[in-house]
Amino acid sequence: MRALVRTALFPRGRLATNCLCFDIKNEWVAHLTAMGLQPNQLMVSNPMSPLCSAAPDFAADFSTETSAATLAETLIPMGQNLSQPFFPEAARLCLAALVVALGRRTDSWNLRHLVYIARRPTHVALLLRGEPDLLSRVQHVISQHAPGQAAAVLATISVALGPIAPVASAYSHLPAFSVKQWAQDSSRPHIFVLSSSASNHVGLERINRALFSIACTALEDMPDARDGQERMWMLIDEAAACGKLGLERALLVLRSKGARTIIANQDLESLARIHGSPQAALGLFANVAMLGVMPPLSPLTMQFVTQQMGQKKVMQTSGSESMGSGGTSNGTSWSQVGVPPVTQAQLSSLGGPSKRNGVAVLARAGVWWKGRVEPAWLRRHLVEPDQRALEASQQQRPAHWQMENPLDESEAQLLRLPWPLPEAPPADLFGAVEV
Repeated sequence: MRALVRTALFPRGRLATNCLCFDIKNEWVAHLTAMGLQPNQLMVSNPMSPLCSAAPDFAADFSTETSAATLAETLIPMGQNLSQPFFPEAARLCLAALVVALGRRTDSWNLRHLVYIARRPTHVALLLRGEPDLLSRVQHVISQHAPGQAAAVLATISVALGPIAPVASAYSHLPAFSVKQWAQDSSRPHIFVLSSSASNHVGLERINRALFSIACTALEDMPDARDGQERMWMLIDEAAACGKLGLERALLVLRSKGARTIIANQDLESLARIHGSPQAALGLFANVAMLGVMPPLSPLTMQFVTQQMGQKKVMQTSGSESMGSGGTSNGTSWSQVGVPPVTQAQLSSLGGPSKRNGVAVLARAGVWWKGRVEPAWLRRHLVEPDQRALEASQQQRPAHWQMENPLDESEAQLLRLPWPLPEAPPADLFGAVEV
């Protein structure tokens, strides 16, 4: 995979276009640096890493009601087999209303402002009371489906945003940059690494999915790319661990916008668990232009590969030559013939754990190739991680960056909230209507 990434991103020894890299294992910064990536071409999403020089500008990138709903859906997961799905759904509605309310008051709000306010009923009430249309929207949903349960909805928001709070606080120490603007401007290529953290992995994974979504939306808003134009590469390593990213749409729609995608995963079974069914996982890879597999193959992966490389019909030419009174004549005829399918036995012959480096590369057209990759080739074409970059990516900023400090007077003025902020919520919480 590293050889493929280097060929795609560094065709002439330098970065050729933007790249969005989902790096759940925190190893790609070191690999990309060894390939030729310069420090000023790198951005990472983990604010506790010294390599993170700027924070995503949530005010600029989530400025519409649609994007606000997307952010709320990503930050507040639904979970599985919920007995009362109303509460996370209502929590999402309320959080989206808060995002819109903040955007109406200032274009300089940040993720820390949103998380701090959303986790405190008093601040939620103060903010929404200034936006009657948003307040009535939340009031209506709660009063219709769970009268008197506003406190429970707000408690759901507070619990869901708990893992986000340390990341949001750390972001507030950094200057902001717009992911949307970056995704639409490939004149100065950068690689944005959506990285993880051992201490904040839950919060960062949700934030990373939101940033991936806004980057895809930004590309989708652009005109179709010219033939051969590459606006962005998307590198998704360990796709199942990244959660639901909407990769099907990225593969299907963004291709015409100049997006190219490299996806790696251990097996299809793990993707099936994330996406809900084997059919959903199989549908994801049905859109790829080329598929590479390395043994040993899991049962579902084996089934998919044999289906993709099943019986094909191709046109075949044949030539003939005949002698007659008028001399020699040549003829060409066309016939439809079947190409034998790739069998499970053939795939199994590629080897297993005891036969390392076996690889099969399968093209959509029905052609397939198998071979052994020699260790000498690996040493010549694959790069070892840059040790200095590896050490830098493992360092951490001071722990106090993650502390959630109260809003100060200047922030209250920025958000047009009264000062000093009241400490206790009003009895009726949202004011006009008892919910």
